[in-house]
Amino acid sequence: MNTQIQTYLDIQSKVTRIDNLTNADWDLRYAFEKFVPKMWEDGYDVEDVIEYMIVKLHAWIDKAEINGELKPTETK
Repeated sequence: MNTQIQTYLDIQSKVTRIDNLTNADWDLRYAFEKFVPKMWEDGYDVEDVIEYMIVKLHAWIDKAEINGELKPTETK
């Protein structure tokens, strides 16, 4: 199978599993509706939005790990 197609299918499978495991799909869409339009209107593009989200996500994970709020497991 084409590796690009396989990569897409693997990512889509992971996203579906996470959506089924959490309420993240709704939560993220709600959050996007709040901040993406304001960023877009100010001239930011999709790469800027992704960079912003990566920085904020890493900061949240770092803090949660320090506070013991995240317990890593071996299941995926």
